Amino acid sequence: MAGLTWYTLGLVHYSRREFDDALQAEERAIGILQPLDYPSYLRCALQNHAWTLALTGRAADARRCLAEAEPLSQEGDAFWVQQIGWGNLAVAEGQHDKALTITTGILRAADHQQMPKHILSRAAWIGGRAQFALKHTEEAIFLAQASQQWGIDANDFRCISDAVALLRECLAERRRRDLRCAD
Repeated sequence: MAGLTWYTLGLVHYSRREFDDALQAEERAIGILQPLDYPSYLRCALQNHAWTLALTGRAADARRCLAEAEPLSQEGDAFWVQQIGWGNLAVAEGQHDKALTITTGILRAADHQQMPKHILSRAAWIGGRAQFALKHTEEAIFLAQASQQWGIDANDFRCISDAVALLRECLAERRRRDLRCAD
């Protein structure tokens, strides 16, 4: 099916940090999937597109995608992925406390349910980004490392890639801070 091919291509571009190409592929996937009766595929395409939009500074468009995916995301893993999408948007909009509330809720819920590792990885990554933005570098490093490990456990390259990028940024900031202290 062409919609799934474009969706997968969007994931590949995202993993390569080719966000403009990812956005184009995601838009093609959504355009193909919307008129068809495949709600789970459409939900995934909308959620991934919202993710990329938020990361590229297009918060209003990300919000629209998440709102469209919301009715399709009421149970199971889809619910948690939707919550992660709202957390990602909160970070993009500078609402770091809101993002931490969302991710803390997801990670606490994981104690009581079987939560897939890719969802845990994403929640920890968003929490790490929020902590880093709040200048809590050590907390951000801890969450980035947890995100990386859960991404490895899930065998999810996109989770691993995002976690490593955050970890690299956090460690660079720690090094800058340590160098300033040494002066």
